[in-house]
Amino acid sequence: MVEGQRMIDLELDQVWVCAAAVSMPPLMCIIGRLDQFSETGDEPRIVSVSVMPHPEAVKSGWQLVSQMPIYEDAFRSSGLRLVQATLALGPDFESGYAIWLTAFQEGRASVFSMTVSEAYAAIVSIAADH
Repeated sequence: MVEGQRMIDLELDQVWVCAAAVSMPPLMCIIGRLDQFSETGDEPRIVSVSVMPHPEAVKSGWQLVSQMPIYEDAFRSSGLRLVQATLALGPDFESGYAIWLTAFQEGRASVFSMTVSEAYAAIVSIAADH
C-alpha cells in the first residue's frame, strides 16, 4: 500500500492508476462497484473495476478488462494513485459484473486477492489461451 492511501475513501467512478511494470503497461482502474456481501461486515469489501491499459499499449495489443473483482486490501496494496475523481465506465462493465455476480453467488466465481497488475496479467494470459 502506498503511504496515505488508506485515508482516501474509495468511491464509484474514481480513476486509479497503477505504474508500468517490467512486462506491463500502466493500468487505469475505474471503480464500478463496491460490494460488502456480509451483513456483519466480517468479510472483506470487493472492488469491481474496469482495467484499461495506457492508450499506446492498447495500440500494441494490450486488452481492456471490462470487469475485474478484487478484494479491497489487494486493490489498496497495488501501488495505485488516485488521478481523477470520476470517469464513466465502459459499456461492457455492467453486463460483465452481472455475469460475475451470478456466478459468485452460486459459488462458481471468485475474487482476486493479488495486486491489480497480477490479476490483470492472469486475465490477459487466460484470454490469450482461448
